[in-house]
Amino acid sequence: MIYSVVMILIRSIWRCEQDELELGAKRGLCACHYVGSYCDSEFLGVCIEKQKAFCCFNTPLAGIVNEQAYPQLGRTWGSPEYPDCAGLSLSELDRLDRSRIDLSEWLAILNETGQFPSPGELDIAALTGSGSALDTGDRADAAERSRERVEGFDAADVDKAVADEVGQRIEDALP
Repeated sequence: MIYSVVMILIRSIWRCEQDELELGAKRGLCACHYVGSYCDSEFLGVCIEKQKAFCCFNTPLAGIVNEQAYPQLGRTWGSPEYPDCAGLSLSELDRLDRSRIDLSEWLAILNETGQFPSPGELDIAALTGSGSALDTGDRADAAERSRERVEGFDAADVDKAVADEVGQRIEDALP
């Protein structure tokens, strides 16, 4: 029985430390927003243990965008005891004024980690073609892939087919 109690305590302590390590790593990556602190334990009306509350996201970019989007959308982070850490919905992303999102912190992270390309490295092949991380072989760039998609495409034929189908549906709907 003593062994079981000790093992439960060790697992509890280790889990707490693991959570704290993950929180520290996410905070260091700018993936968290500080919501506030609250009293977790009181004794005789005196707070003996305070907790800090954070909303953490999977990536630094998500944390940076959410931190700037919440106030823009009129959302709050909730209270420290009950934080509201929900990500952005598609409708909220649609309402977001992206021009008001400052990505300089994200760009600094990319630059610091060597992930920010120099202007000489930015060409269509590097971004969308054989130089892209998405290349799985001999990948054409976006411009070439777009040309291939519209090869043999006749807009007039498509326009006529759509007009014919709409006309037929209107006829079918009339009494």
